[in-house]
Amino acid sequence: MSLKFLVVSTLLSLVLAVNISSQSCAQISYQGTSFESIAVAETDAGEEYSYIINNAEPVGSDGIYMFDETGSAPGYYSSASVGVTHDSTLTSTGLHLIGKAYGYVSDDVGYAACSANSEALGYVTFRLRSARRVTISGVLSLSGTSQPQSFSNLFELRRSNGTLVTSSSGTGPIAYTGRLTAGTYTVYVGSQVLRQINGSGGDVYEGSTASYDVTLTSR
Repeated sequence: MSLKFLVVSTLLSLVLAVNISSQSCAQISYQGTSFESIAVAETDAGEEYSYIINNAEPVGSDGIYMFDETGSAPGYYSSASVGVTHDSTLTSTGLHLIGKAYGYVSDDVGYAACSANSEALGYVTFRLRSARRVTISGVLSLSGTSQPQSFSNLFELRRSNGTLVTSSSGTGPIAYTGRLTAGTYTVYVGSQVLRQINGSGGDVYEGSTASYDVTLTSR
């Protein structure tokens, strides 16, 4: 047996070992991911002064997705501002999803009409190659100067047949640990907040942020 044959054979063995190791580490494969950013800021100055965020982006596989946009709509004596932020990472062993929806309204005279409505959404469909112990942690939050007119936070993990594995809503911690069978699952996350003034009767300067921060790991 020649030395050249031995070298080539050894290199092929190393490449094969690396590929097998890489495949065994790839516990999660992504089959469909989309992040949506939706917001409207409106005032009594008219629709032509509104600020709109309308962005939906599919993500092909693992990697990092980031989005950050804010904008304002001027009024006669008021203003409304909206913002949506995404900062998410998808890997072969888990995912980390962050989304924020922001709304702010101000009124200097006490009889303005304006609104700020923002929404951050994420859908991630993935396949577990084999049964795995999955841990989910995180938090759903609402912050701001006072209670908004409305808000919502939601996290769900479902099997491909629609069966709910675990969910959280409102505000508070997210916690789940369990062994999941091989198969396809979908994570849904969403945060929405509405700030609104309609003849407030006094000066108003109010803002709110609804958000999710979720980490899923498999072992």
